[in-house]
Amino acid sequence: MATAAVRAGEVVLDAGAGDGALTFPLSEAVGANGRVIAVELDPGMIRSLRPDLPENVQLLEGDLLTLPLPSDLDAVVANPPFKIVAPLIERFVNARVPRAVLVVPFELSDRLTAAPGSERYGPLTIRVGIMAETAFVGRLGRRAFRPAPTIDCAIIALRSRPDAPDVPREALDSVLNVASAAWGRKAKYALATLPDTFRGDSAAFQQFLRDANMSDITTSQLPPDAFGRITAHLVASQRAE
Repeated sequence: MATAAVRAGEVVLDAGAGDGALTFPLSEAVGANGRVIAVELDPGMIRSLRPDLPENVQLLEGDLLTLPLPSDLDAVVANPPFKIVAPLIERFVNARVPRAVLVVPFELSDRLTAAPGSERYGPLTIRVGIMAETAFVGRLGRRAFRPAPTIDCAIIALRSRPDAPDVPREALDSVLNVASAAWGRKAKYALATLPDTFRGDSAAFQQFLRDANMSDITTSQLPPDAFGRITAHLVASQRAE
């Protein structure tokens, strides 16, 4: 809760309310002028939570991956279901939720905070890193949960980047698919086929890579911002036709 820095009057999403372990403290933190939106899929949990909920808590039953996100969200503070946590994080950052504090599998926290060129660095790191800054807050042992999970967990904090490029997800995925297939090669070789995919000019694309000092860097060492710039360039070139 301290990491989330929830303030009075805010609108906060509890993604996967469960037995209300976070819902009730969040309700107190946002106060009478704030709102907590608690989402839960399990009907049994819904029935047990509903009678005791404070007035400033809105309880929704549904799938976190498909329920519409409120447009006025200030934050997400949650211990979401681990089987959907990766796509859920991508959903939050793509929706530009200002900040989120989440409990995730430790392995996932490693991937999300991995540095370019490291073993864990990959497409997920890049897709999230383009849209948000991710910080490792701390590790949680299995004894912190009831029932105890079979894996160690971590707390991560995400903050939306105001300078995040507006690149289409499908276009970024096309770039990352090509890049990850030649992860250890220099960008000028690994990404050489991308202009064909985007109906662009190969010579102009190679010149773009040289001008951006990316040409001789391997794709595995390019930071998230670089992939955002590459995608934006390819999309803009395509639109210019």
